[in-house]
Amino acid sequence: MKAESRPGGSILVLDEIQRNPGWSEAVKNRWDADSRHKLNLKVVVLGSAPLLVEQGLA
Repeated sequence: MKAESRPGGSILVLDEIQRNPGWSEAVKNRWDADSRHKLNLKVVVLGSAPLLVEQGLA
């Protein structure tokens, strides 16, 4: 995935995140990479199963 900086920044929305094993590590790795490149990125993480979302947190 390639991200590009936009003047106002960008928003990444991830829905049904609990369906992806290891999602928290993947989101954190992407966030760190984008931060190193000074991208203005806001991330919104959504999930319909709060217990499964919580279990995925590292």
